[in-house]
Amino acid sequence: MNTLRIKDDNFRAYLKKTIPEAFDGDWLNIDHPSVKNLEGMRVVNKGISSLEGIEYFTNLKFLCCMDNQLTTLDVSHNTALTELNFSDNQLTTLDLRNNTYLTTLICESNNLTTLDVSHNTAVTTLVCCDNKLKTVNVIQNTVLDFLYCDKNVEVIKANSNYGLYHINTRLPRFVIYRK
Repeated sequence: MNTLRIKDDNFRAYLKKTIPEAFDGDWLNIDHPSVKNLEGMRVVNKGISSLEGIEYFTNLKFLCCMDNQLTTLDVSHNTALTELNFSDNQLTTLDLRNNTYLTTLICESNNLTTLDVSHNTAVTTLVCCDNKLKTVNVIQNTVLDFLYCDKNVEVIKANSNYGLYHINTRLPRFVIYRK
């Protein structure tokens, strides 16, 4: 049995309540079917500062971890994710290269300075407002139909996003470049 002690007390408390059968005291059995088969996780406003251990939930399709104190988030092993919402945290970077099934990405109200969604070609909804982004490049995101990037983006780079029916930004210098 492979076990892991979830370091963040609030994340551990959430997991113990959600999948108690996978715990022995404070130790999570990372091989337990409840860990391997869990498809959704909603940890909203729980005071969590680390989701270390999330990488063992490899079948997660939905992760909502908004309104916490996260400064990092590693979802590189959560390759089944289709929906990710980490709004209202303190992330400055995020690597989404392995999350090619993402259809919804909501990352508003963080401190992101860059956002690379070029590998996330299935994304239809992208909400990235209130960050520190200057440019959002959605050239590879040809099925994107909703883009909300208010309060930070000055330039949106788009190519054949002819299905993009809703763009929301209120910046005076807002420019869309179509290649």
